[in-house]
Amino acid sequence: MTAGAGAITAAADLARRPVTLARATAHLALSLGLRGHVEEATAVGPVARAQAVAAGADWVLAEALISIGHVAGLGGDPAAAVAVLDEAAEVGTRCGFAWAVRSARWMRADLAAAAGAHDEADTLARRAALDLDEQDDVTGWLAALGGRFGYAPRRPDPVAARGC
Repeated sequence: MTAGAGAITAAADLARRPVTLARATAHLALSLGLRGHVEEATAVGPVARAQAVAAGADWVLAEALISIGHVAGLGGDPAAAVAVLDEAAEVGTRCGFAWAVRSARWMRADLAAAAGAHDEADTLARRAALDLDEQDDVTGWLAALGGRFGYAPRRPDPVAARGC
């Protein structure tokens, strides 16, 4: 386990509130996945999901689902990633957690682009950028817009892909 993952695990061990524990576990799953420990992350993700459900915190459930979806994509299971990210967007919409909705959309855009679904990737990235603009989330907006322009050269008609 890496030092970062160890710190998250230590934080989870110290968590007294169920919401804090669920959130720490969700971040642990994502951290493990991003560091290449996909199998371990795949096992931790459902624990975070169950903890979030038990805590009754839909916003943390949305975060856990984003971690699970991202790890599924890293693990080479784009169909599972899409399904879980769509669920994260639904949960985020239901509880008013706009960050989760936007994050799920731009992650879905990346998956669509990787699968060669350029029009879908462009549509998702455009929607994420518009949503981010409404929330004054400049960092997220730049990431979504950067992704959108990154998809343009892969499209059959890159000139048509330039418009925002």
